[in-house]
Amino acid sequence: MSLRMQWPACPAVRDRFEFEYISFLAQTQKKIRQNGTVSADDVLAFLKSRHGVVVDKDLVLKAIQDLGGDPTSSENEYLEIPMLVSIILIPFLLEENGKEQNESSDDTKSSGDNEDIFEVVLAIILDDLKIPVTSRPPTLDRDLIRAVIEKCTGTNSNEVSDEMLDSMIRLAGSDVLDRHSFARALTYDAKSYNVAMVTSPQSYFNDVKTMASKSTTSSTEESKLRNCKMVNTLSFIDMSGDTFQSDKYLVLLMVFTMVTYFAYIYGNYWIDELIPCDMYYKQATGCLIGRSVLNWLWIFIQLGCTGTFTFYVCSGGNNLFERSKWMTCKQIVSMSITAGLIIPFFVEEENFFLTTTDSDNWLLVGARYASLSMAVVFLLVQISNFGAYLYPNSKYFPAARCTNKKEYETKLAARYKSKQIVKNALSIRNPEGSHDKRLDSADAIYEIQAKEDLQEPFGGLFWVWRQGKKLREEHGIWYSVRTFAGVVVQFIGTIAFVLAIVYLISRVGSSQKAGDEVYTARHLYFNASGSYLIRPSDVDPQYISANNLELGYDFDDGGKLNTETIRVRMTRSLINLFITAPYGLETVEMFIDNIGDAFYNSTGIELDRVLGYVDLYNSYYEGGFIDFVVNAGRETFLDQDIIICLIVGGAFGWFAMLWTQLAYYSSYWIGTLMLRHGGAGHFALRNPFLAILRTVPVSSASLIGGAFWGILFTGFLVSSIIGGTLFLILWDESYKYVAPIIALLVGIAVTMCLRILLVVYIDDYLYTAWYRKKPVIVTVLTVIMELWNLALSFGTIIGRSVKLISIACLHIGRIDTLFLADNVNLLFRPGPLIDTYANAFGCDMLIHEAHRHPFLERLGVFYLLKIANGDAFISRPGSCWRLIFSLALLPWLKRYRQGLENNNPEEKIGNSESTILVVEESRKGAAHEAAGKAIGEQGEAEWEC
Repeated sequence: MSLRMQWPACPAVRDRFEFEYISFLAQTQKKIRQNGTVSADDVLAFLKSRHGVVVDKDLVLKAIQDLGGDPTSSENEYLEIPMLVSIILIPFLLEENGKEQNESSDDTKSSGDNEDIFEVVLAIILDDLKIPVTSRPPTLDRDLIRAVIEKCTGTNSNEVSDEMLDSMIRLAGSDVLDRHSFARALTYDAKSYNVAMVTSPQSYFNDVKTMASKSTTSSTEESKLRNCKMVNTLSFIDMSGDTFQSDKYLVLLMVFTMVTYFAYIYGNYWIDELIPCDMYYKQATGCLIGRSVLNWLWIFIQLGCTGTFTFYVCSGGNNLFERSKWMTCKQIVSMSITAGLIIPFFVEEENFFLTTTDSDNWLLVGARYASLSMAVVFLLVQISNFGAYLYPNSKYFPAARCTNKKEYETKLAARYKSKQIVKNALSIRNPEGSHDKRLDSADAIYEIQAKEDLQEPFGGLFWVWRQGKKLREEHGIWYSVRTFAGVVVQFIGTIAFVLAIVYLISRVGSSQKAGDEVYTARHLYFNASGSYLIRPSDVDPQYISANNLELGYDFDDGGKLNTETIRVRMTRSLINLFITAPYGLETVEMFIDNIGDAFYNSTGIELDRVLGYVDLYNSYYEGGFIDFVVNAGRETFLDQDIIICLIVGGAFGWFAMLWTQLAYYSSYWIGTLMLRHGGAGHFALRNPFLAILRTVPVSSASLIGGAFWGILFTGFLVSSIIGGTLFLILWDESYKYVAPIIALLVGIAVTMCLRILLVVYIDDYLYTAWYRKKPVIVTVLTVIMELWNLALSFGTIIGRSVKLISIACLHIGRIDTLFLADNVNLLFRPGPLIDTYANAFGCDMLIHEAHRHPFLERLGVFYLLKIANGDAFISRPGSCWRLIFSLALLPWLKRYRQGLENNNPEEKIGNSESTILVVEESRKGAAHEAAGKAIGEQGEAEWEC
């Protein structure tokens, strides 16, 4: 995905899309119900996966019926989106209702610019009913409630039972509908909910146990809720619900396991020795394939099975709330395993299960030292957790005082977002807080419809950094453990890449230094007078001594002399001068002629006589003596070229990896906001890509490995292309082929610039839209351009190829986004997708959101509280009042109540047609207005009497 996105400019529209999004996340059936309803099966699945709670389905159905507040039916099996909103707003309503008792608290200020939200919404309801504002509030009777229900919820009031109406009147506690009776009706049945828990630092589950009427006194996770059965979710390694104590601990354990595996186990394939394959025959292909399959199955056993068991055991201490003898044993075993990797380094100087002692393998040695360092850190963390487990109240163990910061920030976000829902809705219904500018429900729906298509930009590479903690405390977004681990392993991959480049540079440099110890057959022997020259194969020590022969030249692969004598010292200096300044063969010969006398005076050898032996030298060696000197110099410069290419290519590769890391870091936050608020047209209930992701959630398990290898491939691929291209330019042997290509490309580029200028001129001055201003001139120029492009398009295609390949290389490690467009990602339709790795990132994001979205967390609390407390908490009449409040404040949510009589899963919502239907229904409110006027006149008559 691009890091610069578009989302709705209107905050109220963004809220509406987020309601669809939480409905999409909550649904569990194979086919998405596009009407946005949530069923009892969906609630059961959420409670079991998020909290490990198993509940009887009948209890969940009863909770749905009471929490939903359907005014017409007590057997409703679904929660509609307006009902979900009414549940989400319960803490906000309780907090606002308690404002009179604590007006001095800044935390309880109204979200409507210090307006009383109950007075404002009640005034909106009465305005929609056309009840005139008088000093006497309207009488609260069945007729008034019927009119309110029909106007606000779109429900046929004749289907509402008298018993339901009477219960709603009793809940209000008054015979008139004013601010106080309205507030009481909205909050009285939820008064047992402790508003202080909205910002408490403890977990959501502990909130439920604290507020539940029959919770146990223990504070451990083993505490049972009434009507609830707990199941084990292995919370200390639960990477879906993120219910462990510390994500940093889990990521450290994950990276520690990976590094330790590569340090000690990877590469020891006993299968290769068990099944030898003859490499010189084609029949060995089947043997090699079979052995490869067995090797990868062995890796699965090592990492998938053995590694998982070690991962499970070493995670002891990552859940401080779990207290049992098995937990104590597991923590002791975990510390013992970690200590086993540390102690042998200090006792035996090598690990006791070390299978190889190849100290020259820098990668292996580095991995083992990295494993040792991480083992020390990991052991200290384990000791701290074990101490906190034994002494939970000790001040010496920080883990004992650890609070669930992320859940606390999620609570802050849910509180903030609830207030923003009301504030954004009031900006539509009651702009600027003015009664004169207040919109009725029909006009408000039209206003929202007009603003649905208005978009504004958000996001960017550094936008997330500028937002800071606002994303956590106001939006409730934080990394899942997989994404966090992906960031860490990408950082490790970048460090490994830099170390690899440094190692390669050092190896190339050391090959030059080691040249003094590497001898070749390029030797030249002659006597002091220069009259005798022999080849090395004819030389033996006695022959050299008897004939007064002397080693004049003994070159290595780098072109350097290996033996120094007093007489040939000057010779060595001169030859080194030649090989460090490759002037070319003709220049070297000229240079040698000029220093012939100096050569003779220093060595006692006539340089012309040495050059005269070229023919004799050629009879034993390829090329002449001077050719040999020049070629040796070229070999020296070849190493220097390689170093330059490694530095430049490595720098580009590092920048590509850095860009990938920054994009990956920002993509999670921006992508989450985009999905929540309908950015870039991602409407959750109608998005086919999200529907596909719901079917492959297990693909999220490949995220961490893809993050590591993806960024490594990006770095090495970019550095190879840049460094390789630069090497072809610098290397003398290839430059003669590359230079014409460079000249061709430059020529094409200059010509294309001229073409662009001509095209701009034609488009701006000779065309008006699709029509020609001067047809003759345009026709002639078009023919010229057509013929010209027959040749010039060659360069255009080259440029397009370079651009596409470059972008593809940069996106190898971008596993957070699809690289290919929808119509390109399919070879044939219908058929499998070509690039599906981005599914891992998307699935992990959605799994995390489905368990940890602030609104879903709040809904989960009310599900559990209702199930545990039964009829003592939340009643259907109270929920009906809150449904009225939500739909009066957000009338555009009525679209989600269209066509729900049969709970049709194919019901289409959110399009302009359904919106118009809603508006038409609102325009048919003449009967409601007449009833409202009658009620108002009746109230005035009673007041006059």
